[in-house]
Amino acid sequence: DIIFFHDLGFEFSECNFAVGINWTKEENELLLKREMEKLIDYYIENHEVKPAPIINMDVLNCELKNKVKHKACGIGDNIFTYDCDGKLYPCNYITPMTFKNEDLKKLLAIDYTKITDIMDDDCFDKCYLFPVCPTCYAGDYDNAKRLKKKNYTLCKLTQVRAYYSAKLRAIKIKESWEHDKEITTEKKIQLSLEI
Repeated sequence: DIIFFHDLGFEFSECNFAVGINWTKEENELLLKREMEKLIDYYIENHEVKPAPIINMDVLNCELKNKVKHKACGIGDNIFTYDCDGKLYPCNYITPMTFKNEDLKKLLAIDYTKITDIMDDDCFDKCYLFPVCPTCYAGDYDNAKRLKKKNYTLCKLTQVRAYYSAKLRAIKIKESWEHDKEITTEKKIQLSLEI
């Protein structure tokens, strides 16, 4: 429970859904909406608490006119996993505990620094939320048995997260403007970007 941990004084650096799970059940979306409403109420009441990433997506990036292909995780760049024998793996998902030897060999032969070799081009080309969409490339492979094919079961939940992230930001912007009647347009824009 995010609120419970906030009340204990914790901040969140990450807060994502588990990968490798089919999230398409309708009750998942309804449950997430209910919990996001609770989080909005909590963050409005507790202005000093930094919102958890699950409801603090940088949705302004979706409006960028020049979308940039970027990786959604640090696989191959800054996420590394070592087993007890010292063998290096490109992430904690790509290990013998998750994949059979044949799949593991394929995955270990990939250069994960080349985004064009692992990214789903359809998502990049067609999805407005691509700039804020979480992606686990190993989870995608586990789901589709190939790279460049996103696990679309998280799409609806990502849309819900983006909506509530924007809603929370809008409420905070509105409240900050209402508290300061002398605020300039320039300051309003600056506050909008900071929240």
